[in-house]
Amino acid sequence: MGMNFVRYGAKSFLLIALPSMGGPSELFPVNYGFPLWVVYAVWVVVLLLLYPACLWFARLKQRRNDWWLTYL
Repeated sequence: MGMNFVRYGAKSFLLIALPSMGGPSELFPVNYGFPLWVVYAVWVVVLLLLYPACLWFARLKQRRNDWWLTYL
């Protein structure tokens, strides 16, 4: 949604269901969406950003045996 806001601006169609989910297709631009390579690039960036946090949390769970950590 953030990338669509940057691409299209504050448009009313950003807050309704997509045409693939039953939304009205006439409200959306013809070329709505992003190419597959952009989706993969965003996926790689998110993966690289989340990896240090996941690694830190895994090491925290190894170091400590608090009962509440088993629920996370």
